[in-house]
Amino acid sequence: MNYREFGVKHKCHTLKNGSIIRLLGRKGAPIHIQACIHAGSRYNSIPGQAHFLEHMLVSGSRSFPTKLSLSSALEQVGGSFDAVTDPDFIRITVSIPHKRHLDLAVNILNEILTAALHESSVFENEKSVILSEINEKRRNIPLYLMNSLMNLAFVDYTLHFNGLGTKESVSAMNIEDVTKHAKENITSSKTIYVVSGDIEMEEISASLSIIKLPNDLKDAQIELPKQNNVNHFIYENKDSEQTDILIGFRCDTNSLEDFVGLLLIQQMFMGRSSPFIQKLRYERGLVYGGSATLWDFFDTSIFGVRTASSPENIKEVFDTILNIINQTQIEGVRGDEFEILKIKTEGFYRFSLQTSREWLDAETTIIRHNRDRSDDSNALDILSCIQEMNIHTINEILKKYFSLNNAYCVVLGSLSNETIEHIQKILY
Repeated sequence: MNYREFGVKHKCHTLKNGSIIRLLGRKGAPIHIQACIHAGSRYNSIPGQAHFLEHMLVSGSRSFPTKLSLSSALEQVGGSFDAVTDPDFIRITVSIPHKRHLDLAVNILNEILTAALHESSVFENEKSVILSEINEKRRNIPLYLMNSLMNLAFVDYTLHFNGLGTKESVSAMNIEDVTKHAKENITSSKTIYVVSGDIEMEEISASLSIIKLPNDLKDAQIELPKQNNVNHFIYENKDSEQTDILIGFRCDTNSLEDFVGLLLIQQMFMGRSSPFIQKLRYERGLVYGGSATLWDFFDTSIFGVRTASSPENIKEVFDTILNIINQTQIEGVRGDEFEILKIKTEGFYRFSLQTSREWLDAETTIIRHNRDRSDDSNALDILSCIQEMNIHTINEILKKYFSLNNAYCVVLGSLSNETIEHIQKILY
């Protein structure tokens, strides 16, 4: 797969301090500079620690004492910044419309990474914000269902994968807990800069060299939570006309091929032509729609199929989804179906590569799967893997991860005792 097809040049460079730059050059495109730090929530020693650090990093610095002054400096030139924490990374992204603002962008990124204030008054304010985030999380039903699924699929989920933490852990946290996480993880060897837009490697490498992060020759140590086969069902009673249901699987992906296989399988549950929607909506009129979600982390993933129905129909919906999955897992994907899946998945991925910012996310996905930190790996490896995928491999991935013994179910809404007992009987 050739980057020239997309008008992109891919280059890698290692700075003297050991930090890697991965550049996706694109003429005429705005510039995004992302510090991708191996410091996500799976490195927590306290639930919510990494996410709290993310908040503090962008809350002010020596030269920009408030979050408002940080953002205003960029907004005045048409730029912006944002920050996000996932299980693998804390990612700080600074965006500018043109490289004439490069010095400002790198200066602000440098301030965020090396000169964050960590003031006690700001800390208490951010603690209140995070506690509000935790309260709001339950209002987002898809997110709530997926988080509940992870509670089932992962031992010690709260510590390893719960980015926000809990009310108890966040309330008890102090500044020293946050600064400890920063000192242990914001280092040159754990930081990769992913850059996209209209800029050359010589320019960006010279600019990023001003960021002096402490050296740490240790590789990021990743502990994968053990499989939890004790409980496979969570039901939360909620008075509602519609009951939400999510059926999911933990998929401990240890290769890019496994991950790409899951992308193809995800397309089996997307769109009006999927067997999932055909049977549940068009043949039986049980649901209006549905979707499949794939959360991808280093060495593992979580896959969920979600829909909603009236409470009295949930038993039939549950059985139908499991039957579709079980039949596909046993019989495998047919040749004609497989070719359609490849076309759909490649098209979906190509649509996702339309902006410089989206190239950052694609490159970060590759970083998750680049075990040996090879300079040769890049975002187009996913497209190449889609094209090279064969029907034998996809069927092996189905058999590996989608056994009914590995199925979990989360329900939010109203269920009869008969339906509860039925689901428990199937899953245990």
